[in-house]
Amino acid sequence: MTTLGAGCAAPFHEDDASTESRTATSGLRIEEQRSDLVRGTFQRDGAEIGFTFRVDAEKVHHAKVWDKDGPILESKITNGNEETNYLGGRARVSGGLFDEKPVIEGEQKIFDVLNEHPSASLFFTVRDALVEAGVSKDLVSVSRKAAEPSSGITPQYRSVERYAIHPYHSVNIPTTWQAWVYTQFTLSSGGPSTWFAGCVQAQTGWSPWVCSGARNGGSWVTGARYYGYSVKVLNNYAPMSGYSLLSVHHEEL
Repeated sequence: MTTLGAGCAAPFHEDDASTESRTATSGLRIEEQRSDLVRGTFQRDGAEIGFTFRVDAEKVHHAKVWDKDGPILESKITNGNEETNYLGGRARVSGGLFDEKPVIEGEQKIFDVLNEHPSASLFFTVRDALVEAGVSKDLVSVSRKAAEPSSGITPQYRSVERYAIHPYHSVNIPTTWQAWVYTQFTLSSGGPSTWFAGCVQAQTGWSPWVCSGARNGGSWVTGARYYGYSVKVLNNYAPMSGYSLLSVHHEEL
């Protein structure tokens, strides 16, 4: 465990979604749709991307996303293995679905670069919007369970784990790295104090900190945004008396 400074970048409130006026599909425009292809544009928060998702006759999944400045990513998944070219070839990231870390050729800090790119994060949001709009999830995503039988790869990550984290300490949890799989975390009180607060962040640079805020008992579930080969969970709450032990349940979905 590593001691970190206090606080988190963006406190999370459970009622944020209910106060959001836009819907999941706001800004989505589908220009072409078939059983094996969907193509269109997506706008959100002043940024816009074009996208194409398709599955070819050999069941290879292809994804391409671009904006006004050029390609953001081009990805291909075959039998549980993915190859992705970022930002027009600045980096090539490849590996198996169950690899703990990817192979990065070219720009080694490509995820940090993408984190600064205003349109890059829309890649994740547009997939949620497409599924909400009725596009088959199998067209825009490859599930772990679907890929596993044909991949022939033994998982290297720990699929279900529980952790206990003291106040202002954190733990790094290895997960699958590639963008088509996500990990879910359930954070709850793990000690005598009923108060807890936790933050989660994908360490690829694609994801900001997402934090529960102080809670009086119960639990808090998050995870749909945490793509990456390492996820950091932080106990960001120090009680006035006693101690607050954060209990973390981690499950690969």
